[in-house]
Amino acid sequence: MAWRNGDVLEIPPSRSVFVEFGTFGALGERTLPALRTPHELTDWTLSFPSGWGAPEKVALERPMSWTEIPGFTREAKAFAGTVTYEVEFDCSDASAPVELDLGRVESIAKVYVNDVSVRTLWCEPYACDITDFVKTGRNDLRIEVVNTWRNRVIFDLGQPVEKRQTWILHREGYNPSANDPFVPAGLLGPVSLQVCK
Repeated sequence: MAWRNGDVLEIPPSRSVFVEFGTFGALGERTLPALRTPHELTDWTLSFPSGWGAPEKVALERPMSWTEIPGFTREAKAFAGTVTYEVEFDCSDASAPVELDLGRVESIAKVYVNDVSVRTLWCEPYACDITDFVKTGRNDLRIEVVNTWRNRVIFDLGQPVEKRQTWILHREGYNPSANDPFVPAGLLGPVSLQVCK
């Protein structure tokens, strides 16, 4: 989309946007590079830290909320902390601009390409330019995702006191209860790459 003099850019509360300034053609429209169809990344490996009820490794075709992973126990679904997502992808032309779009994230994601830190994303849009980090051929993508501890607090409130791993100060009408539903957590995706022509 191109904005002209007098146009207003509206930004929703608690959100962010990227604004790029460039040259405009004769009709006032900025020329943008064409994007190829987004390529969704699949076949992920998730790594969970030990001691919190989740398995050490999980293989998923596509990312989803930890609360929805089939076969997870209630404690595993309540995991709070950092989970590492890993996937490989091929790039036929590393000179072309590449954007990574994580889709939905709950709540913060740190992106690494080929073991180099790219960016930390904490609000929409969960996307970033990874052009400078991609090489021709096989590439490794690692995303470290951190959620809030709400689900773990809900889980622990339903456990005997001696088995709880989290504690909160009670504040009427503010704190969760043991009967509250879990909120989505982790990298929900879909995760895709867009390559500019």
